[in-house]
Amino acid sequence: MSLYPTLFLPCLSENQAERAVAVAGPVAEALGSMVVGCHGTPPPHVAVPAVYPLESGAHVQEIIDAVAKANEAETGTVKESFVKACRNSSLNFSETPNLEARVSATWRSPIGLIPDTYVNEAMTADLTLVVQGPETSPADEINIYTAILMGSGKPILVVPDRHQFALPEKIVVGWNGSLEVARAVHAARPLLKEANHVTLLNVGTDDVTAPEIPTTLAALQRHNVRASHDQVAPTSSPVSDTLQDYALSSRASLLVLGGYSHSRLREMVLGGVTRSVLQTAKLPILLCH
Repeated sequence: MSLYPTLFLPCLSENQAERAVAVAGPVAEALGSMVVGCHGTPPPHVAVPAVYPLESGAHVQEIIDAVAKANEAETGTVKESFVKACRNSSLNFSETPNLEARVSATWRSPIGLIPDTYVNEAMTADLTLVVQGPETSPADEINIYTAILMGSGKPILVVPDRHQFALPEKIVVGWNGSLEVARAVHAARPLLKEANHVTLLNVGTDDVTAPEIPTTLAALQRHNVRASHDQVAPTSSPVSDTLQDYALSSRASLLVLGGYSHSRLREMVLGGVTRSVLQTAKLPILLCH
């Protein structure tokens, strides 16, 4: 059974691709996915300044050709790392997508403006996998992941480096009543139905339960999702830490969140849950905007 038939895997560099595939193998096995590795490069002509003298047309073409050759070499190196890692992870790689196999891997090398290229590719997948490195991801990686989350209309699954993913038996949903978290619950439904229990968790001090929670619990039950509600008081720690620590203490193996429930500008200036988990996740987290 395929819970998410197509798993999109951005491969931004040689080393990152190798790490990502090591995590993607167990994820693909658990979800029944075809892993689509992808390394995008910008069109060669964008390397040429717009003010380049018109009389230097021959030199302009030389620059374009050199950039195209460099981009091709870069893509080849990243792809080679991806294919090698697929072999080490027992992922059956094929240049032509294998639509018959439950679990497989293939490759895409699109040319286009970055990050739009990755967003467009993610649109055609069921889920994007973001594998975090051993250190905080650099800003350019975070920007690409954010663009995919904001622009693809599809969920992303953030998994810590070297994590051995398996179908979660317990899931926590960070509930704040937003449109984004409602979309996240819908996107996570295949996993919610497989879990033994789901907890809707809201962080706050209100004595009155959010009015939409009973209706949400009833709707989940109609989908055969075993769910309940809990509430914790905010602490001096960031909300992202409170949500993740609750999930870990309750032995949940997946946290579901709405991505950028506040404006992206507000999150970037003041800090926020979404950007925090994109940088450092303590457990697998499914996000949807």
